[in-house]
Amino acid sequence: MLSRAQGEPTAASEILAASPLASRLREAEVAREGRRQNGTETRYGSGFHTLAETANMASAAEEYVVGQGVLTKGGKLLVYAAPGVGKTTMLDHLAASLASGSPFLGRFAVDRPRRVLFVQGELAPPELATHGHQLLDHFGGSEAEHNLVFLLHTQLRLPRDYEMLLNAVQHTAAEVLVLDPFIRFFNGENSTQPEEVSRLFECIDRLLEDRDLNVAAAVVAHHMNVTGSRTAGSWAFEAWPSTIVRLDPIRGHTNARAMTFQKVRSPESTLYGQRLRVVLGDGGYRAESDFGGDSAPDGHGIAVLVAYLRGVGGEAWRKDVVAHLMSTLDVKERQTTNIITSARTLGVIRSIAVGRQTRLAVVDDPEVD
Repeated sequence: MLSRAQGEPTAASEILAASPLASRLREAEVAREGRRQNGTETRYGSGFHTLAETANMASAAEEYVVGQGVLTKGGKLLVYAAPGVGKTTMLDHLAASLASGSPFLGRFAVDRPRRVLFVQGELAPPELATHGHQLLDHFGGSEAEHNLVFLLHTQLRLPRDYEMLLNAVQHTAAEVLVLDPFIRFFNGENSTQPEEVSRLFECIDRLLEDRDLNVAAAVVAHHMNVTGSRTAGSWAFEAWPSTIVRLDPIRGHTNARAMTFQKVRSPESTLYGQRLRVVLGDGGYRAESDFGGDSAPDGHGIAVLVAYLRGVGGEAWRKDVVAHLMSTLDVKERQTTNIITSARTLGVIRSIAVGRQTRLAVVDDPEVD
């Protein structure tokens, strides 16, 4: 029988523990534990996060691309409006803010200058040049001059041309992707079908989730429906984005727009329901003011309603109130019904039946500000 030399391991576990392989495994485990502690690796692997591990993860307020919940890292922003309202011009200024690192609208912080790939599906080259000249008036001399890259492509369709879009992202090292407008890149038969709409959105999600890329966020422009009440087409347009922004004209002010935050997924943000007046001037697009500090989607309408009733003595016929709201807010009659109903539900106004007609009256000291 062979005898063991003094000090030689006496068990298989000791032999394994003393091997160079075991040493490397121990070092790898220590490294993994370190990554778990700083939030870069989770116990069960990529995509899994225990509740305890979330304590080491950066919050939406910390991992932003545009602050206050406008666009979180990994997030998707949908901007929609009626034709001709100025979606593309607004997206120009958003893209240039992202590319330069300057605050969007002079109000929302941008974390740092990023390479932005703006895929434009409608403009002809001379039209793009005009947009570019206008942007250079505001962003000339900034990092946006080289960080903002336009790709004119009227024939790109998703998911059919996903590889083409992927190559463009890789070629430009894009960190933010902008598609304007959605319908020009839609490869389906009908945008009212959620399955068909989702196929395009899934292409964007693939880019955001591809670890070999560095795409931090995506922005998509779209049209509103014919009634002016929401986005055109499938409800997937409301389900997919992290943030939804609606643009509306302001009657009598050609360079001003109303910007309403209709969805903000970031739980720390207070922007949901906020309605901002934004103005295009010498300094580019700037957020000039809130409309009464709205805290609900109908907040501005309620403020206008109460101001009107107070102005006429505190009480008026419903038909006159409706006419005033339609004219002042440039909305449909159905939308005035929503505003009036919300005001009654909140106890801001009351209804008084007079025969077959109705008068609306302000409740004493309504809290609408």
